[in-house]
Order: sequence, then structure tokens, then C-alpha cells
Amino acid sequence: MSDLIELLRIEGVDLSNEFKKASIKGRGTPQEIADFRELYFHSFLSKYFPFPYRIAKGGILDTYGNKSASIDCILCNPAHPYTVDNSGKFTVLLADGVDCAIEIKPDISNKEELIRGLKQIISLKRLLRSKSSIVVTSKATQDEIEYSKRIPSFIFSLKAKANIDDTVSEIIDYYRAEKVPLEEQIDYVVINGSGIIINHKISQTNMRYVPDGVKKYGYFYEQWDDLTLAAFLLYINLSYGAIPMITDSILERYLYNIPRVKASRYDFEGFWE
Repeated sequence: MSDLIELLRIEGVDLSNEFKKASIKGRGTPQEIADFRELYFHSFLSKYFPFPYRIAKGGILDTYGNKSASIDCILCNPAHPYTVDNSGKFTVLLADGVDCAIEIKPDISNKEELIRGLKQIISLKRLLRSKSSIVVTSKATQDEIEYSKRIPSFIFSLKAKANIDDTVSEIIDYYRAEKVPLEEQIDYVVINGSGIIINHKISQTNMRYVPDGVKKYGYFYEQWDDLTLAAFLLYINLSYGAIPMITDSILERYLYNIPRVKASRYDFEGFWE
């Protein structure tokens, strides 16, 4: 196992500990606790997406006049205009310059916290980039092109239900009840130290771990255990960013073959493993 993977194992533990310490540093004030957690998370992400990438927080605008709710952590592509004020905070965040957005919800075993995160993501997924980040000369399908116009979305947490099936069921039940269309649903739910719930909306985005004869789209759970943080960074790199990539990223080359423990595929009627 490479030094990078070992480092990310430790980073995963450190991140969980820092989130727990935030409860002490914040002296029980919910907003202060959230601020400490977001500050540490932004610092972590900036190490793996250094300048000229930038990390921000806030609502995002698209060219059609739509604006999302405030999102905890936004990864701005180096091409994003430098629209910051004197304190270094972005005053305007533009969908065409955002690579991905991450909502931090430490305890999604609490259904109310999970639903709050899903609602934030719905407002994000309603935005549209004006152009696809897929290179025009590629053999991409129309589904891929349309999919790439939506900002990749993540919920990052430390805790889900003890039985992950129950968390997946709560997500699906909420979307069913609210009649949320597929394009407005979450892409990834990360449970640090455990695994990642993935909503593969088109089969082209799922090129791994799926046996022949099994659908490559739908809800999946990949168990990564202490490599979950590494897998999280991998999926950011595999997502469609704001700007076409000439080649794969450095992180992707080193993380692509990390071994997950197991994978399950879920249907609305049940789940397959």
C-alpha cells in the first residue's frame, strides 16, 4: 500500500477526531461547532486541491438566474473568477466554475439531519452549467452530456444508521414521498470510516465493481472502511468538473485501484448484494 493511502488512513481518523473536538471548542453552540468543523474540512480539502483551486461556502448562481441554498463546502475550479471581498470570502459563486459541492452533516443516523442535507442538495442540483465539461470530440452520449451539466454533489458524514440499508431506505423514501426527479437527487453520501452510498444516474459513470448482467445504474453502497476518505477524493476526481480535463488527475492515478471491501446494489423494491 502506498504512502499516500497510509496518509489518508490517518487523515480519516484525524478528521473524525477534529469533528468531535469541535463540540468542545464550540462550547455547545451549534453554529460555533459547525464553523469549527467546516474550517477543518476546508483545510483538509485544500491540501488535496491546492491553489489555484479555492474552497468556498455559500449559494451558487447559474446563468439561468437560479440560486442554490448555502452549501458548506464548494470546490471552485481554477478558472472560477476571483470574486472575493477584503476578508477573502467569495461574494459570488458561479455554477460554471464549481467542480463539486459538499454538504457537511456529521450524523445522518438522525433522519432530520439527513433530510436537511438532501434538501440543500436539491437546490444545488436544480442549477445548470451553461455548457458540458465533456470534450466535444469524445463519444459521450446525450445522457452523459446532460448529466455533466449538473454540479456533482456530496453529503459528508461521520455516522449513519447501524444498518446502512436503513439509511438508504430513508433516502429513497424521502425522494419517493416528495417526488424528487432523478436529476435533483444526491450523487454521493460519504460516511467516513465506513463507506459511500452512490447514486449512479447513468450507467456510464459506473465502470467498476459491477458483475456482468447487473444494472450499472441505481443506488449502490461501497464499503471502504478506513479507506473511505481516499475513495471520497477519488470520486471527486472522477466526477465531471467545471472545465474539460486534458488528462486524468494525479490523485486519480494513485487512488483508482484502491480495494473496497464490498459493494451492494439497491433497488426501490429492495437491494441486491
